[in-house]
Amino acid sequence: MENLVRLTALQIIIPTVSTGLLAGGTLLFFYIYSLYRSKVYFAIALFGLLGMLFVGSEAAILFIGGQYKMIELARQFQRIEQITAAFFLFVLPFLTGELLNLNEKEKNINKIITYIGLGLAIFFTVVAFTFPELYVSFTRHHPKWQINEADYARGDIGILYLVRDGLLGIWIIYFLSMIIKNLIKFKNFKLLLLPFIGIIVGIYSAVVDMLYPYSGINYDLFPHEIFSRFSFGITFFIATCMIGLSRKFIESAKELEDTYRKLELSERKYRLLVEGTQDWIFSMDDSFIIKSGNNAFLKDNNLKEDCFGKLHFIELVYFPEEASVIGLQVVKTEISKLLQDGKPIAFKCFFKALNQAEPKEYNVRMENISTDGKKEILCKVSRIDDDPLIKYFHSEKKKYILPNNILIAKEMSKQMVKNLSKYIDKSEVQLLEMAIFEMIVNSIEHGNLEINFEEKSIALQKGEYLNFLMERQNLPEYKNKKITIEYTITPEHAAFKISDDGKGFDHKKLLSKSIEKVNEDMVAHGRGISLTQSLFDEIRYNEIGNQVLLVKKIKDEVV
Repeated sequence: MENLVRLTALQIIIPTVSTGLLAGGTLLFFYIYSLYRSKVYFAIALFGLLGMLFVGSEAAILFIGGQYKMIELARQFQRIEQITAAFFLFVLPFLTGELLNLNEKEKNINKIITYIGLGLAIFFTVVAFTFPELYVSFTRHHPKWQINEADYARGDIGILYLVRDGLLGIWIIYFLSMIIKNLIKFKNFKLLLLPFIGIIVGIYSAVVDMLYPYSGINYDLFPHEIFSRFSFGITFFIATCMIGLSRKFIESAKELEDTYRKLELSERKYRLLVEGTQDWIFSMDDSFIIKSGNNAFLKDNNLKEDCFGKLHFIELVYFPEEASVIGLQVVKTEISKLLQDGKPIAFKCFFKALNQAEPKEYNVRMENISTDGKKEILCKVSRIDDDPLIKYFHSEKKKYILPNNILIAKEMSKQMVKNLSKYIDKSEVQLLEMAIFEMIVNSIEHGNLEINFEEKSIALQKGEYLNFLMERQNLPEYKNKKITIEYTITPEHAAFKISDDGKGFDHKKLLSKSIEKVNEDMVAHGRGISLTQSLFDEIRYNEIGNQVLLVKKIKDEVV
């Protein structure tokens, strides 16, 4: 024992410092993994943990076995050290799969190698405890290890120890070849150049250590210094992998920071666009229950945020008593298109906003969106601005030929009266629009499609009126019939002529009744004529009753 070569400070310092470095790196990457849950960070943390156990066990062997000559305890650390080395058979391919770019075939092969490596590591662990003489002997020394105090407590190596070293050599060459392929193919030098240098150093240091017991020479820059080259090499290799991945992490963190900055900017712009606008912007579920909305929506409707999740869109829509109940079905039909077709829709309707003198008409646009995997409907409601050219309007004369379509009739009635606001109060213009719409609807229903009062009543009660209309208008005897619209607006009067291709009706009998009597007879629907009688100065039908002329005097004409 007195002839043993004494431990040197370098022999002790290298594994001790390496243990500390790897412990710090391991803790760092386990922490990064806990934040981002990326397997590559877990793989490098596991790699660092194995390296720390290996070089830490080496330091324990030197102190406990070499310095204090506690052979039994030192051999336990030698067993831990060599079991840890066996688990590199698992970690190396695991790291390969997470660190490198592999095609599908390479991924499958690498997965097989990883599982084989894990199985072998478990096998060597079981053997190390059940048949230690096959792995690390507890009863005999290696004959070539009796000259150094650093090797004093080490047991002789068994056949499976040598098998493991051979497999590790193959695994290391595999890892090296995959790094080289990635460097050539993907030019990923920032991530892989340092690990490439590290594995070269690691391989060289392992070869130097393996040759020394047999040749007695260290084939490196320090031939006369005795220390564990492999402890340095494995630490250097793991550290270069950690540094390379740290560079990637820092770049990813910078990209993430830039992304957050852009998102924050986008969010500020979004808030400015959404909260700075006077338009209503709100979202609804597929049942049209309003889930959220901007300040303009809440303010104009005199609502508070607790309305969200309770308020239905239809509750906001205004349907005048004078208007037909068809109005509700028109709106429902429009928004049902969104659910059926999934395409954005746009329409006009009145809203009963509480902070304004009277309901106003708005443009409505709806489209499907997805938030957090849930489908919602985004709605934008914009005021309809006054026509800037209306002050220059004088007169117009137009003619249209329309199909039997209620939605087109709605737009047509708006078009016919829009310039009347030059000469008549807007509230009265709205009533005229309603009356004209009802008269066009009458021409479609009772004229061209020959729908009687009872049929219409039943369809309305079932809420299927528009479907009933569409089915009717597609019948061969009705589908080619048209509605002809002619109108003239002058500073003195507005005249609207509505003609259909139907058989007409007994208009004389209807017009002979008083407005009160008409309203009495048509409680459920059919008040279009009575509304028209109250608004227009003249109502003239042709002989058979399939054409009506409505005249509204604006001011007395000069004779």
